[in-house]
Amino acid sequence: MRRLAYVGIGSNCQAELTLPQAARELGLLLEEICGSGVFRSASRSSGPDYLNMVVSGYADLTWRDLISALKSIEDRIGRDRTDRVLCRIDLDLLWYDGVQVENVLPHSDIWRYGYTTVPLLDACRRGGTRVPEGEPDDETIARLSSGVKPFDLKVF
Repeated sequence: MRRLAYVGIGSNCQAELTLPQAARELGLLLEEICGSGVFRSASRSSGPDYLNMVVSGYADLTWRDLISALKSIEDRIGRDRTDRVLCRIDLDLLWYDGVQVENVLPHSDIWRYGYTTVPLLDACRRGGTRVPEGEPDDETIARLSSGVKPFDLKVF
């Protein structure tokens, strides 16, 4: 069964190279792919700022298989899961067509942080896709948006 997926992409290490590379890989995995703009936000740790975006597309996989494929893409791009400061690439399945799995889907950060909320709403707008349930109110969106700035990087 074909499902709409939203995948968050983040990097704070060679991000201008790895975001487009991850988007290309997602284009091989998902159909009708569409991406948000790229946004800069402060790291939640002591590391450099992150660049983040969200890609939407359709997949005919189970949620487990899709998450496994995302981890494989991270591995190919060079993710070092032991480094807590620098992150070459992070791919998170944020939402998968209403699938609900406790502590997995929808992703716990989907409406919690600006670096997921802002690109997700942008991807929905650009792709003409539906906004996942639970969208925060305008006041919350404005608050979350304050720490997220557009970054000029063409990915698509």
